Amino acid sequence: NVSRTPVREALMRLSAEYLIQYGASGGAYVPAVTSEDVVDVYKVRGTLEGLAAHFACKRQTTQKELRPLIHHVELAELSLEEGDLAEVERHNSAFHNSLVGLANNQFLSRQLYLVQPFTYFLRQQVIEVAKANPLAHKLYDKHLQVNMAGHREIVQILAAGDEDKAQQYLIEHIDEASTSMVAVLGF
Repeated sequence: NVSRTPVREALMRLSAEYLIQYGASGGAYVPAVTSEDVVDVYKVRGTLEGLAAHFACKRQTTQKELRPLIHHVELAELSLEEGDLAEVERHNSAFHNSLVGLANNQFLSRQLYLVQPFTYFLRQQVIEVAKANPLAHKLYDKHLQVNMAGHREIVQILAAGDEDKAQQYLIEHIDEASTSMVAVLGF
């Protein structure tokens, strides 16, 4: 006994987030994700987060403002030691969201908000594949270790206030993540 309007609105939102598509007959389906989809969404994310890091440096982010980033790195590392991949990803997302918040730019935040559902979906797929496949799990663990070291480097660059280095490093950091995702997903 659900009205069609909320269902229609939910399907429209899922379509806007590229999580479903409509076929020629009008029916909705979940499209297969390709390696190109992963690379494309992460290129957009990397460009936007690189800009966020640039803005964060430009506005002279303080040590106090960097504490939440450090906190999420530490919690992600602890979760990785405990083997809790979902918790690692939660802190990874919180780290990146905190970084974007440091840019203090609502328009940039809105653009990143548009790619978050698809990247969240991809990260969940990676976790499922890693849990089911020992080789994928090994690749994913390696990625997470590199990722955590990258997060520590990002904090140092932000603390130093090097706008261009921060922007470039974030682009490369996100690009490495897309390469790892493609490898873990087996494309």
